[in-house]
Amino acid sequence: AGVRFVSASISKNEVLAVDWSYHQDKVLATSGKGGTVHIWDLRSMREPQHTLVGHDGEVVAVKWAPFQEGLLATCSSDTRLLLWDLSAVRTDNQTFEEESDVGGIPNASPQLLFTHSGHAASVSDFAWSDI
Repeated sequence: AGVRFVSASISKNEVLAVDWSYHQDKVLATSGKGGTVHIWDLRSMREPQHTLVGHDGEVVAVKWAPFQEGLLATCSSDTRLLLWDLSAVRTDNQTFEEESDVGGIPNASPQLLFTHSGHAASVSDFAWSDI
């Protein structure tokens, strides 16, 4: 049994972070200079499963929560850390990329769960705690 490689062009901008889901072995998140976060399923790399909009700057880190499926955090040069809940359900009249005002961020994706702001400078990294 040979090793299978997947190759895809996933962004026109530089990708700055990639993280594999702890709970879904074929799902990963990417982020970068374009300011959006993309959720990919390796079984279908033509387009992302989700495009998460909410940051105003480069998204420099993206990390799945090890303790809860579908929970993702991102941080950015825009001085914010955002929590995303990918289990958020959409209504019949709402798409995931539809414009909205979630967490006080205009046009944010409805999966936005929480916004931590107030930093004086870029947020360059974070870690999940197991306590």
